[in-house]
Amino acid sequence: MKYLSIAILVAMASIFCADAGEKKKKLHYHVLLFAGQSNMVGMRSDPRALPLNENDRKIKFACVTFLPGITVCRPGHTIEGSTLARNTDKWETLRPMRGAIEGGWAESDKQTRKPWFHDGYANSWGYGPEIQCARRWQKEVWENVAVIKYAIGGTRLATPPARWNAPGGQLYADMLTLIRKRLNELTEQGHSYEIKLLAWCQGESDRCS
Repeated sequence: MKYLSIAILVAMASIFCADAGEKKKKLHYHVLLFAGQSNMVGMRSDPRALPLNENDRKIKFACVTFLPGITVCRPGHTIEGSTLARNTDKWETLRPMRGAIEGGWAESDKQTRKPWFHDGYANSWGYGPEIQCARRWQKEVWENVAVIKYAIGGTRLATPPARWNAPGGQLYADMLTLIRKRLNELTEQGHSYEIKLLAWCQGESDRCS
């Protein structure tokens, strides 16, 4: 009986070790980068139109769609730094981003415009092409996918201040910081990666840049 108990304990320890080894498994990721303005953010998109599926949980996702303190200007109205959007500060799983507009309307806009909401959703935030692209990539190209999205609506490429310009533009620098942080995390976790895609979506209000 004594030897049987020892055998059982050894078997259980082997199972736990194997499970821990599986969790620490080193993976090779294809990294997909998405950047741009309002169309990349997902202006007026409805998160309910793109329900999540089980495979989305296997896709790493990091996203910034708003920077506090940035004044966003579009024809006819201004939104100050009171817009809320959920930025990820670590790797999470693929999903539409949801947020809400909290004040920030110019007085003239409050009288003439309705907030950007429909059916309880803030249509300033949602999803761009990253979700369908990542799903397709995972299915047809490579199983392990990591998506990094950096998109700020209402910004300009040609009109000062030139925040997207390299090397000193604020948005350009912040985007590189986000990318480097997340890639460093993959390396620290023992994974490897290749950057396979960089996609840019221009905002319609900046279509003449």
